[in-house]
Amino acid sequence: MRAFAQPPVWQESGGYTSTGALTFPTGAIPFALVERLTFDAAGNFSGAQNSSTGGQVGRETNKETTTVNPDCTGKLNVNVHNQLGTLLSTSALAIVIVDNDRDVDGNFTSQTLADGGKGPTVATFTAKRQFPRSGL
Repeated sequence: MRAFAQPPVWQESGGYTSTGALTFPTGAIPFALVERLTFDAAGNFSGAQNSSTGGQVGRETNKETTTVNPDCTGKLNVNVHNQLGTLLSTSALAIVIVDNDRDVDGNFTSQTLADGGKGPTVATFTAKRQFPRSGL
């Protein structure tokens, strides 16, 4: 297997979808989101997402950092803000780069809400290059 994933991962645009549930003592709240991401050479990226949490639709912006290991695994840290710029949550995700460096799969490992409370999350995500590299 040839590993293409070397930091920085992608210096371009991509798309991201995620589904899952936030689990609280009162019960689970399903969510889904779709986001367009733009990556830079330093491993940072930003995006705008449309989400639905428990049926409540929202639009948020994200500022994110990523660390990628030579074996194509890594970590993603995500800060989600509302349209006014107020921090809503911070999440950590475990990732793996697959399909010859075209896709990123992962799962949420932790989430902290803006008030400091923990939001246990059961969720996965998939990110795909918007424009595949030629020759891969």
